[in-house]
Amino acid sequence: MKPTRKFHIVDAPAGSGKTYGAIQWALEEAFQYRRKTVLVFKSIELLQQAQRDACMFDQRSKNTVPINGIHSHMFEQFGTDFSVAATLADHLKQADHRTGEILMITEAAFINLTHWPNRWMWTCVCDEIPAVAPADKLNIPDNHHLLTDSIELGDDKEGYSEVRPTQEGKAVLMRYAENQQKDEVSAVLSSMARHIVSPYFETYVKTQRYERVKSGKGEVGARQLEMFSLLQPTLFGSGQPRQYRERVGVHCEVIDQFADVLVMGAGFQNSLLGLIWPHLNLQFEPFEPITNELRYKRHDCGDRLHIGYLFETDWSKAFRGKASILNGLEQLNLNIYLETIQSEFHGPCAYLVNKDVEDLVENSLSSIQAEQLPNAPWGLNKYQHIHNVAILSALNPTPAHYCASCLSLANAVATSLKSLKSMCPKTNAAKTTAGPASRWKSSCI
Repeated sequence: MKPTRKFHIVDAPAGSGKTYGAIQWALEEAFQYRRKTVLVFKSIELLQQAQRDACMFDQRSKNTVPINGIHSHMFEQFGTDFSVAATLADHLKQADHRTGEILMITEAAFINLTHWPNRWMWTCVCDEIPAVAPADKLNIPDNHHLLTDSIELGDDKEGYSEVRPTQEGKAVLMRYAENQQKDEVSAVLSSMARHIVSPYFETYVKTQRYERVKSGKGEVGARQLEMFSLLQPTLFGSGQPRQYRERVGVHCEVIDQFADVLVMGAGFQNSLLGLIWPHLNLQFEPFEPITNELRYKRHDCGDRLHIGYLFETDWSKAFRGKASILNGLEQLNLNIYLETIQSEFHGPCAYLVNKDVEDLVENSLSSIQAEQLPNAPWGLNKYQHIHNVAILSALNPTPAHYCASCLSLANAVATSLKSLKSMCPKTNAAKTTAGPASRWKSSCI
């Protein structure tokens, strides 16, 4: 059985000061102990906000800690000759363990970097919980061969099969994933190809649906290529010994993993990562140096919060396009929602909406001070003056994706039980390893 790795968490509500606390802690560690910390953010906008805060804190304390941010907006004026991946790789190769530093990158850059030199030198702080179970769907019934010719399936388990690149197809998928030539077709295929070739993801398909796509049988709408991936803890290092050269003639051995990993986010215990990864030989413990300095541990303003809803039915894109009877008139459900927003909100408001109707919603709400939120608004502070928010987005996973996520959790539990049995042969763990997958699958259908 592999030894249990320990990660740290800061599980606290929005607005409690998790990011501020992490920045101040990293600055102090860099100045006093020469620790190198990489802060991983969900978006470039959040990264830039944090970088401004870090520079302000550093100037106030007069510590002069190097604060470096690497993201794609840095290279817009230089064209395609510069890339985040190459710049980040060069920066890490030149990093000196004798000097403290704060490095800020996006989650996309972090996941796409397949090799992190001298990982042991760095502490990794994820400002939000990484997406552990992304899904990709493409409607390419005529051109599926662009992907399917380069992949193969593993054994069918509970109706799902793992997707793997063929020996010849790996280079093709890498070309789609990197898309260095900015090819528009490759751009459509890049996300799916990136998950297939990434060493940090296990990718699955529903076996029968995939075979239907390849055979070309059935209605076109039923032949969408849909894949589901599961992020692996190896993102933070393999945990295996590695050799490195400290200087000419002197070689040392270190463990390929970050000095420490800290994941911050509200509701961590209920997130997919928080549910699945503890069954993969991981242990999560609160990180007290930041947790103890938060503004609060819970929200106590419930008496000032009002949540209103219009429909008893679950909100979805399909329901959004249907009609309901209101005041004796038949109206589209989306229009009922928009009219209600205009009548209820008197002053600045913000809203979330799916991209396919964002222009329509923007035009409808132009008469009031309505501002569209980004679909990933984690931790952004520029909306603090707004007290009214409308959630028009339908953010529901597909039934197949939901089942795949539950199956991933079930398989993780089964793997954990199997490891337990290897430690204690007299237990009856073997009788229970098949149970979780069956129970989870039946509960999702």
